[in-house]
Amino acid sequence: MDSKANARSAWGRIKRNLGILLGERAVFAIVNFAAAGLAVRATSLEVFGQVAVLLAFARLIGDVGKFNSWQALLTYGAPLQESGDKRGLGRLIGLTLFLDAVALSASLIAAWLVIWLFGQAMGWTDEMIAYAPWFCVIIAFIMHMTPTGVLRLYDKVGPIAAQHAVTATVRLVGAALIFWQGGGCFELTLVWTLAAVIAGLMLWSFAWAQLRRSDVKLRIAAAGRQGAESFGGFWKFAGATNLISTLNLLLPNVATLIVTAVLGGAAAGLFAIVRQITAAMARPGDTLGRCSFQSSLC
Repeated sequence: MDSKANARSAWGRIKRNLGILLGERAVFAIVNFAAAGLAVRATSLEVFGQVAVLLAFARLIGDVGKFNSWQALLTYGAPLQESGDKRGLGRLIGLTLFLDAVALSASLIAAWLVIWLFGQAMGWTDEMIAYAPWFCVIIAFIMHMTPTGVLRLYDKVGPIAAQHAVTATVRLVGAALIFWQGGGCFELTLVWTLAAVIAGLMLWSFAWAQLRRSDVKLRIAAAGRQGAESFGGFWKFAGATNLISTLNLLLPNVATLIVTAVLGGAAAGLFAIVRQITAAMARPGDTLGRCSFQSSLC
């Protein structure tokens, strides 16, 4: 295939993937906003703010601790996929999975220590401190870097879009049930936790099914023995992308925690709703960048 054909093919993938992701995010950004509004009506702005703070805390710890493996998987996996090197691809995915597991373990330990040592200093209520340790288990389901990388490597953006749809839908249904049956901080925390768990498990199952269809077997033991050998510049690339990603995601979640500590839960609830709106408006540019990066490699 010549360079012009490659360019047309890449541009076609960008347009298709961008259409799927932007369409999904436009629709379900509204669903997410509706879920937030219904949650406020079902409980209170104070309670919604407390759950928003717990979510911001879990995301902050996850963002700081995560290994941003999806970009490394695309960069080093695309040539292996093109050449048909399934053993090499299985070792690369095994390596990113191992690194994700290490990052997850470190993130959970850090989250529990921060809650135990600094929960009250951050202005959290006793109820929030009691719920936070098990709520932070969602870190395992929002740090899905390797399955995201697998699906992007095989140009399967549908499941990635479906993940956001499932999260928003579960939140909306759960908030409606609380509005109908009644509930408070525990029930709303449970709904937001279930939304993350269900969406995360769905993404993992899609990625696993894709690997089975492609006959790529995970080689975690080989990855542990050989590390990043044969993947030249792997650690340098991973370090740079992780740093950039962490800095981009750090500020919004830190800001939510600061608002809570200074102004209280109600202010945090308002801030979280405003941030949802501005994040939805900013997503098209971020989505275009990801689609362009993915399609240029595949």
